[in-house]
Amino acid sequence: MIAEGLRQVEKGRSADPKSLEVLLDQAGILWSTRLYWTYSVLVGAIIGVAATFITSNAYIGLMMIALGSYFPMRLYVRRARAKRLRLFVNELPNALDMLVRGVKAGLHMTECFRSIAREAKEPLRSEFQRVVDAQAIGITIADAIARLADRVPTPETNFLAISVALQSTSGGRLSEALDNLSKTLRDRKAMYGEIAAMSMEAKSSTAIIGAMPFLFLAGIHFTEPNYVLPLFRTTIGIMVLIGAASWMLIGLYIINKMSQIKV
Repeated sequence: MIAEGLRQVEKGRSADPKSLEVLLDQAGILWSTRLYWTYSVLVGAIIGVAATFITSNAYIGLMMIALGSYFPMRLYVRRARAKRLRLFVNELPNALDMLVRGVKAGLHMTECFRSIAREAKEPLRSEFQRVVDAQAIGITIADAIARLADRVPTPETNFLAISVALQSTSGGRLSEALDNLSKTLRDRKAMYGEIAAMSMEAKSSTAIIGAMPFLFLAGIHFTEPNYVLPLFRTTIGIMVLIGAASWMLIGLYIINKMSQIKV
């Protein structure tokens, strides 16, 4: 029943949040969308002015303003989201151990959640505090944990939500299911460490290959600026730069995908 419920949840939920508000909430960034776009425009303006100053080309400056107003802040928020989800998953086994001990000792799950909200590290502390606050206003434990799984969309939180929901409706030994989940998460963490060590060479090669053209161009610009200025101040040079950058991004994307191993 748990496996079937997990498949249904994963099938109906997108791993990539569509809404900017949801993305900011999952990243733990307390910004409004208006403040986010303000920062994005400021970053884009700074990048555009710097590009115009370096290249003396207004078209490149306008293009960099458009690109800089979207991609840098979006990348920052997505990296913050990925980091927060990773920290949550890494700390979740400890929280599950506290929950298992409390349930075996006869404590109510609400008290166990309060203990996690007091003693756990971030981001578990704030997320479980939201679970406790939801219960305080009359939301059931199953619905509160389901909301947690929506805010932290990982297979581990989905499993926790389904386990609590099944225990609330049909009964069963919740402590045993949570204990098994805690052991599984620790095994997955160890496996991720081994995979990261095995793929480190490919990731290092990606970083070196991606940085070499930019370092090479910057070195020539500072030593022989007249040699590379046509790339920035002529139409053909700009087209060559755009084409080269496009192929570089495609190549780095392919190498990055090849070096990723999903478990």
